[in-house]
Formats: sequence, structure tokens, C-alpha cells
Amino acid sequence: MARGRRLGSRCSPRRADPPAQGCLDGEGNGNYTMENGEVWVYEAAWFSGNGTLQGEPVRCLTAQGQAACHTGYELDEEDRRDMTALRDRFGVDLLPEQGCPWRT
Repeated sequence: MARGRRLGSRCSPRRADPPAQGCLDGEGNGNYTMENGEVWVYEAAWFSGNGTLQGEPVRCLTAQGQAACHTGYELDEEDRRDMTALRDRFGVDLLPEQGCPWRT
């Protein structure tokens, strides 16, 4: 059985190349300015992920980077399932608010 999210109206593949050169700091971290003006920092190490999409190799965020990007907001049921999948498949440590209450 294939793992991961089925592509649909809520999810579409995106390239995960490091941000444009002007958005990287001296250590290779990516600085993303959100709509509210706050800057979210993508740690340089997070850009080292690899995966496959429809059988083709792709670069992606690491599992740790994906989990870190799911903080600071109210997670919905789909987010919680994704976090549980990251924990189960890659052993990512989750924050209490990222886990599914019906599953340990």
C-alpha cells in the first residue's frame, strides 16, 4: 500500500528547493516572511530530505522539518494524522499538541 497523502484539492506537490539566495542567511537557513510579517526560519538541515513522487525522486523537507512546520496553530484532524504518520514511519518526536489523542 502506498504511504502519504493522496493528492487532492487540499494538497499539491511543491518543489522544496532551498529559497532564493536572498532569503538564505549566512548559515543556509531559509527565512520566510509570513502574511503577518513574522519571519519563519527553515533550518538549513531541513532542506536535505529526499523522497519519491509518482516514482520520481524529489527533494523535500526532512521529516523533522515537516513536523516543525506544524506548530503554532490549531492542527486539524488531517494535520494530526500526518504528524502521527511522521512519528510512526520516521520516529519523529512530536509535541503533545501534534499527536492524535486516540492513538499512542
